[in-house]
Amino acid sequence: MHADPAAPFLAPGLPLLIAALTVLGAANGSTDVAMNAQGVTVEQRLGRPVMSRLHAYFSLGGVVGAALGTLLVGRIPMTTHAVTVTVVTAAAALIAGRFLLPDRPPATPTPAASTPAAPTPGTPTPAAEAAPRRVPISAAAALLGALCFLGMLSEGANYDWAALYFRDVLGSPGGQAGLGYAAFVSTMTLGRWFGDRLRTRLGDEAIVRGGALVTAAGLGLALLTRDPLLAAAGFALSGLGLSNVVPVMYGAAGHALGGRGIAQVASIGYGGFLLGPPAIGFIAAQAGLPAALGLALAGALLITLLGGRAFALIRR
Repeated sequence: MHADPAAPFLAPGLPLLIAALTVLGAANGSTDVAMNAQGVTVEQRLGRPVMSRLHAYFSLGGVVGAALGTLLVGRIPMTTHAVTVTVVTAAAALIAGRFLLPDRPPATPTPAASTPAAPTPGTPTPAAEAAPRRVPISAAAALLGALCFLGMLSEGANYDWAALYFRDVLGSPGGQAGLGYAAFVSTMTLGRWFGDRLRTRLGDEAIVRGGALVTAAGLGLALLTRDPLLAAAGFALSGLGLSNVVPVMYGAAGHALGGRGIAQVASIGYGGFLLGPPAIGFIAAQAGLPAALGLALAGALLITLLGGRAFALIRR
């Protein structure tokens, strides 16, 4: 499934624009789950972690896309830009699709487990041997999803509010207002690029909990200072700490829970992107932006505190 970014630009009115954005969002979400599932398959085939590096390309794509948009705005029509991006990305998806690895089949039960002995006539079947009741979502998937929610909330806070924090709170002039955002995105990309090496040395749990702690420290520095350079350093620490939190949890969900687990974790996690920035905006209107960004800091601390429990559940 390929998400068509040109459709919203071609919509002639608001109802069709909403429909196009809905389809784009659904296709993008489905593609995101499929790509992460493929990343888990690649890791299994290689026998080493690569998920963080794959997410680094996602971050790099955002940076390149933003730079390309800035370069082309006002120089070519917006519709031409959107259609060109659609054609290029669709062609890349079709070519890449030919090299995807097949999913590994689920493990087949042993004959003894698949064909239990028939009970003696007249003997009631124990309740424990009745067909297992389907649970919509496991405790491990729910907790990993909640932690992804908090991680994505913190990411969204940095993406959407860093520039406004520099402009409205620190009073940075227009040309310097993007300093915190640039610092965050740069360290986010670098952290993901080299994150798999750290995963090999330290392990997934240490990366998630330690990274979230670094994020909390970085946001604390950014919110307590009024010096733009120190605040930029804080946002840089935030990006570095967050860089591997979500990729590692996606990978952990895929290895332990399969494609269904990735879909469940991603569905809950994307709520952080959806609800986090508006919630921060609402709190900012009541108590100010520094207090509102404290919500992202609290989310990072919760990941540090609950991460051990999540990884204990998937190790069972």
